[in-house]
Amino acid sequence: STPTARVHPPGRLSARALRRVLRVNAATSMVTGTLMTIAPTQLDIVLGTGRPGWIRLVGGGLVLFAVTVAVVAGSRPPRLERWTPMIVAADTAWVASSCAAVVAGWFEPRGVAVVSAVAAMVGTFAMLQRRRLVALRRAGRSS
Repeated sequence: STPTARVHPPGRLSARALRRVLRVNAATSMVTGTLMTIAPTQLDIVLGTGRPGWIRLVGGGLVLFAVTVAVVAGSRPPRLERWTPMIVAADTAWVASSCAAVVAGWFEPRGVAVVSAVAAMVGTFAMLQRRRLVALRRAGRSS
């Protein structure tokens, strides 16, 4: 007997790919947000803002964002399609805010490097989530 490959509808594969990106986004956001919440003073030594209270506040918001992204990642395609654009928008706003904060001079040079690296990662999440969402919508129209 010859093994047969499982055939999945394109929409199911697209949803799986989108969920995968969202889960990585949620996990990295949760880890980062938790670190920002429990160790703001230590992170401020690296970032050089002089404002550990703000780091803690942003970290708490990031934890809430991570929970939201994880819930969306586990949802059915209609909710996945409805909420992913908001996650993409939030990630895009993070990148824009990071750029603005760097330009405003809020960080020491080492902090600029860290914030820029995180913004690049978040921008990558936004791009991948958007691409996967478009693929999911296309697959839904073709079914």
